[in-house]
Amino acid sequence: MLLSDNFPTGWHAARRAAVRPGRAVAVVGLGSVGLSAVAAAKTMGADPVLAVDPVEDRRNRAERLGARAAHPRDAESVADLMTEGGFVSVIEAAGALSAQGLAFRLLRPGGTLSTIAVQTADRFAFTPVDVYDRNATIRAGRAPVRSVLERLLPLVVAGRVKMPTDVIVTHPAVPIEQGPDTYRRFAAREPGLVKVSFSFS
Repeated sequence: MLLSDNFPTGWHAARRAAVRPGRAVAVVGLGSVGLSAVAAAKTMGADPVLAVDPVEDRRNRAERLGARAAHPRDAESVADLMTEGGFVSVIEAAGALSAQGLAFRLLRPGGTLSTIAVQTADRFAFTPVDVYDRNATIRAGRAPVRSVLERLLPLVVAGRVKMPTDVIVTHPAVPIEQGPDTYRRFAAREPGLVKVSFSFS
Protein backbone atom coordinates (compact mmCIF):
# COMPACT_ATOMS: atom_id res chain seq x y z
CA MET A 1 0.00 0.00 0.00
CA LEU A 2 2.74 2.49 0.89
CA LEU A 3 4.54 1.66 -2.33
CA SER A 4 1.62 2.87 -4.44
CA ASP A 5 1.93 6.51 -3.36
CA ASN A 6 3.21 7.67 0.04
CA PHE A 7 6.64 6.06 0.13
CA PRO A 8 7.60 7.01 -3.46
CA THR A 9 6.45 10.55 -2.68
CA GLY A 10 8.66 10.72 0.40
CA TRP A 11 11.53 9.16 -1.55
CA HIS A 12 11.08 11.69 -4.36
CA ALA A 13 11.08 14.55 -1.84
CA ALA A 14 14.36 13.32 -0.37
CA ARG A 15 15.95 13.00 -3.80
CA ARG A 16 14.83 16.51 -4.76
CA ALA A 17 16.24 17.83 -1.48
CA ALA A 18 19.65 16.53 -2.61
CA VAL A 19 19.98 14.16 0.35
CA ARG A 20 23.41 12.54 0.48
CA PRO A 21 25.32 10.32 2.93
CA GLY A 22 26.39 12.34 5.95
CA ARG A 23 24.22 15.32 5.01
CA ALA A 24 22.15 17.10 7.68
CA VAL A 25 18.44 16.81 6.83
CA ALA A 26 15.26 18.17 8.42
CA VAL A 27 11.72 16.97 7.69
CA VAL A 28 8.81 19.22 8.67
CA GLY A 29 5.47 17.41 8.86
CA LEU A 30 5.26 13.77 9.89
CA GLY A 31 2.21 12.30 8.24
CA SER A 32 2.65 9.21 6.09
CA VAL A 33 4.61 11.15 3.44
CA GLY A 34 6.79 12.94 5.99
CA LEU A 35 7.59 9.71 7.82
CA SER A 36 8.37 8.12 4.46
CA ALA A 37 10.74 11.01 3.76
CA VAL A 38 12.46 10.43 7.11
CA ALA A 39 12.89 6.74 6.27
CA ALA A 40 14.15 7.60 2.78
CA ALA A 41 16.66 10.12 4.12
CA LYS A 42 18.02 7.61 6.63
CA THR A 43 18.25 4.96 3.89
CA MET A 44 20.20 7.43 1.76
CA GLY A 45 22.68 7.88 4.61
CA ALA A 46 21.60 11.28 5.93
CA ASP A 47 22.95 12.18 9.36
CA PRO A 48 21.74 13.87 11.45
CA VAL A 49 18.01 13.92 10.67
CA LEU A 50 15.59 16.21 12.50
CA ALA A 51 11.87 15.36 12.32
CA VAL A 52 9.38 18.10 13.24
CA ASP A 53 5.67 17.80 14.06
CA PRO A 54 3.30 19.13 16.75
CA VAL A 55 1.84 15.66 17.39
CA GLU A 56 3.81 13.64 19.94
CA ASP A 57 2.86 10.23 18.54
CA ARG A 58 4.21 11.19 15.13
CA ARG A 59 7.44 12.46 16.65
CA ASN A 60 7.81 9.15 18.49
CA ARG A 61 7.37 7.29 15.21
CA ALA A 62 10.10 9.37 13.58
CA GLU A 63 12.43 8.52 16.45
CA ARG A 64 11.79 4.84 15.77
CA LEU A 65 13.12 5.53 12.27
CA GLY A 66 16.34 6.95 13.70
CA ALA A 67 15.60 10.67 13.62
CA ARG A 68 15.77 13.22 16.40
CA ALA A 69 12.30 14.69 16.86
CA ALA A 70 11.15 18.13 17.94
CA HIS A 71 7.96 20.14 18.35
CA PRO A 72 7.80 23.04 15.87
CA ARG A 73 8.23 25.58 18.67
CA ASP A 74 11.54 23.94 19.64
CA ALA A 75 12.83 23.05 16.18
CA GLU A 76 15.08 26.05 15.62
CA SER A 77 16.83 25.76 18.97
CA VAL A 78 17.28 22.00 18.45
CA ALA A 79 18.67 22.72 14.98
CA ASP A 80 21.28 24.99 16.54
CA LEU A 81 22.46 22.05 18.65
CA MET A 82 22.51 19.63 15.70
CA THR A 83 24.10 21.75 12.97
CA GLU A 84 26.34 24.71 12.32
CA GLY A 85 24.17 27.16 10.46
CA GLY A 86 21.20 24.99 9.57
CA PHE A 87 20.34 21.96 7.45
CA VAL A 88 21.73 21.40 3.96
CA SER A 89 18.51 19.62 2.92
CA VAL A 90 15.02 20.37 4.24
CA ILE A 91 11.79 18.58 3.27
CA GLU A 92 8.43 20.22 3.92
CA ALA A 93 5.57 17.71 4.00
CA ALA A 94 2.85 19.52 5.95
CA GLY A 95 1.28 22.00 3.53
CA ALA A 96 0.70 24.84 6.00
CA LEU A 97 2.37 28.21 5.50
CA SER A 98 3.67 28.06 9.07
CA ALA A 99 5.41 24.75 8.30
CA GLN A 100 6.80 26.14 5.07
CA GLY A 101 8.18 29.17 6.88
CA LEU A 102 9.79 26.99 9.54
CA ALA A 103 11.30 24.74 6.88
CA PHE A 104 12.89 27.75 5.21
CA ARG A 105 14.28 29.05 8.50
CA LEU A 106 15.88 25.65 9.17
CA LEU A 107 17.68 25.79 5.83
CA ARG A 108 21.32 26.79 5.83
CA PRO A 109 22.64 29.23 3.21
CA GLY A 110 23.14 27.42 -0.08
CA GLY A 111 20.82 24.60 0.95
CA THR A 112 17.91 22.94 -0.84
CA LEU A 113 14.27 23.03 0.28
CA SER A 114 12.00 20.35 -1.19
CA THR A 115 8.31 21.08 -0.56
CA ILE A 116 6.21 18.06 -1.47
CA ALA A 117 3.00 18.82 0.43
CA VAL A 118 -0.19 19.86 -1.36
CA GLN A 119 -0.16 23.66 -1.39
CA THR A 120 -3.42 25.62 -1.10
CA ALA A 121 -2.11 29.13 -0.41
CA ASP A 122 -1.56 31.63 -3.22
CA ARG A 123 1.96 32.44 -2.04
CA PHE A 124 5.02 30.97 -0.38
CA ALA A 125 5.90 31.73 3.23
CA PHE A 126 9.11 33.40 2.05
CA THR A 127 9.90 36.03 -0.55
CA PRO A 128 12.14 36.03 -3.62
CA VAL A 129 14.46 38.29 -1.62
CA ASP A 130 14.65 35.66 1.14
CA VAL A 131 15.54 32.98 -1.41
CA TYR A 132 18.15 35.22 -3.05
CA ASP A 133 19.75 36.27 0.24
CA ARG A 134 20.01 32.66 1.40
CA ASN A 135 21.20 31.46 -2.01
CA ALA A 136 18.60 28.72 -1.62
CA THR A 137 17.33 26.16 -4.10
CA ILE A 138 13.56 25.63 -3.88
CA ARG A 139 11.98 22.54 -5.43
CA ALA A 140 8.21 22.22 -5.29
CA GLY A 141 5.57 20.06 -6.91
CA ARG A 142 3.87 16.69 -6.85
CA ALA A 143 5.75 13.44 -7.13
CA PRO A 144 5.63 11.58 -10.47
CA VAL A 145 4.90 8.38 -8.56
CA ARG A 146 4.80 6.02 -11.54
CA SER A 147 8.27 6.97 -12.78
CA VAL A 148 9.69 7.04 -9.23
CA LEU A 149 8.22 3.60 -8.60
CA GLU A 150 9.94 2.18 -11.68
CA ARG A 151 13.30 3.04 -10.11
CA LEU A 152 12.35 2.35 -6.50
CA LEU A 153 10.62 -1.03 -6.85
CA PRO A 154 13.76 -2.98 -7.86
CA LEU A 155 15.54 -1.59 -4.78
CA VAL A 156 12.68 -2.71 -2.53
CA VAL A 157 12.54 -6.17 -4.12
CA ALA A 158 16.32 -6.54 -3.71
CA GLY A 159 16.06 -5.59 -0.05
CA ARG A 160 18.20 -2.48 -0.47
CA VAL A 161 15.30 -0.24 0.57
CA LYS A 162 12.99 -1.23 3.41
CA MET A 163 9.63 0.43 3.87
CA PRO A 164 8.79 0.81 7.59
CA THR A 165 5.18 -0.26 7.21
CA ASP A 166 4.92 -1.13 10.91
CA VAL A 167 5.80 2.47 11.82
CA ILE A 168 3.68 4.30 9.25
CA VAL A 169 0.54 2.16 8.79
CA THR A 170 -1.14 2.62 12.15
CA HIS A 171 -4.57 1.19 11.36
CA PRO A 172 -4.41 -1.81 9.00
CA ALA A 173 -7.50 -3.57 7.67
CA VAL A 174 -10.15 -1.17 9.00
CA PRO A 175 -13.61 -2.32 7.76
CA ILE A 176 -14.70 -0.07 4.92
CA GLU A 177 -17.97 0.60 6.75
CA GLN A 178 -15.94 2.58 9.28
CA GLY A 179 -14.45 4.72 6.52
CA PRO A 180 -16.39 7.97 7.10
CA ASP A 181 -15.71 7.95 10.83
CA THR A 182 -12.05 7.08 10.27
CA TYR A 183 -11.63 9.99 7.86
CA ARG A 184 -13.21 12.35 10.40
CA ARG A 185 -10.75 11.13 13.04
CA PHE A 186 -7.89 11.54 10.59
CA ALA A 187 -8.94 15.10 9.73
CA ALA A 188 -8.97 15.89 13.45
CA ARG A 189 -5.36 14.61 13.70
CA GLU A 190 -6.26 12.01 16.28
CA PRO A 191 -3.09 10.89 18.11
CA GLY A 192 -1.90 7.51 16.89
CA LEU A 193 -3.69 7.72 13.54
CA VAL A 194 -1.28 8.27 10.65
CA LYS A 195 -2.07 5.85 7.82
CA VAL A 196 -5.09 3.59 7.33
CA SER A 197 -5.77 0.64 5.08
CA PHE A 198 -9.33 -0.58 4.55
CA SER A 199 -10.69 -4.09 4.21
CA PHE A 200 -13.73 -5.17 2.20
CA SER A 201 -15.86 -8.02 3.45
